[in-house]
Amino acid sequence: MKPPAVDALPENTAVAYVDGSYNVKTRIFGYGIVYFSAAGKETFSGHGSGPYARHRNVAGEVLAAMQVMKLAKARGIEELWIYHDYAGVRHWALGEWKAKLPMTQQYKAYAEKMQEALHLHFVKVAAHTGETYNEEADQLAKKGAGLKGGAVPKA
Repeated sequence: MKPPAVDALPENTAVAYVDGSYNVKTRIFGYGIVYFSAAGKETFSGHGSGPYARHRNVAGEVLAAMQVMKLAKARGIEELWIYHDYAGVRHWALGEWKAKLPMTQQYKAYAEKMQEALHLHFVKVAAHTGETYNEEADQLAKKGAGLKGGAVPKA
């Protein structure tokens, strides 16, 4: 199935680019989301800390995917395309990789629950290759982690 064009999305479909980052100094992970729906483009960034920070940027990748699933469901989206540059975003969500750690188990369970309401599609893109929206999600994730000139979030 071919992904839809972001400038011509049906009302029940959304496309999101997600990414994660990690601030070694503060031990805070950040996430970035570039979200497209029939209403247009939106961007989001945020952060987390605590025990999942040991997973560094992967924690941000997973949190971004969870946040975008939550957003899409809340907005009545039925079909969600998630573009990601970390393979685990897809493989844990679809049960293709064994979820051995608490963070990956939580993500897998969350994605399975969300699939009761959302038809999820995952599209792997290469990181840091100039793909516009993936690069934008990367910058938002860095901002969320307090990197690259962004304000340092408090843990």
